[in-house]
Amino acid sequence: MQNGTFTYTPSLNYNGPDMAVVSICDAGTPMPASCVNDTIFITVNPINDAPVLDNENISTNEDVATVVISLMPATPIRIRLHLR
Repeated sequence: MQNGTFTYTPSLNYNGPDMAVVSICDAGTPMPASCVNDTIFITVNPINDAPVLDNENISTNEDVATVVISLMPATPIRIRLHLR
């Protein structure tokens, strides 16, 4: 933190309350150094992440049913499966 700013990045897909404690100290002249703490309360707002799907190529032997569905991110979504 050279210019008095810092960057906060929440964990992937996290939303809710968070906090950071910042300690600021003087140079210690005259000794001893004097420090003060400040608590920064952060609210991470949820966003509606668009679902990400990859096109799947699935093969199976005749007369053997196979279904493979790969979803990212792991959030509740509705799926419509059309079989031909």
